[in-house]
Amino acid sequence: MSSAGPFGPGGGSQSKGDSREVAKDGVTVNSLQPGFHDTDRVRRLAGSDLEGFANQVPAGFIGRADDFGSIAVFLCSEPARFLTGCGIHVDGGAYTALL
Repeated sequence: MSSAGPFGPGGGSQSKGDSREVAKDGVTVNSLQPGFHDTDRVRRLAGSDLEGFANQVPAGFIGRADDFGSIAVFLCSEPARFLTGCGIHVDGGAYTALL
């Protein structure tokens, strides 16, 4: 699964820079980086081996749309007002780089 758009590889630094510029205006800038979620695209990629995809995820299952959506809703909420410049991996622990 490849990333595309402004928050693809290297895009995290873009969101970090943008977040610093607009934070004083009460604007937060974060990026969500999804792993395998149960989507038509993932089902096409997996074919009949959806369980094989799930076995690649440390959590042991692929995400549902609401797993991703719940994080997005949180980022738009008042409790997330101090969270900015973050890249959040919604991937069941699949991301392996050190932070």
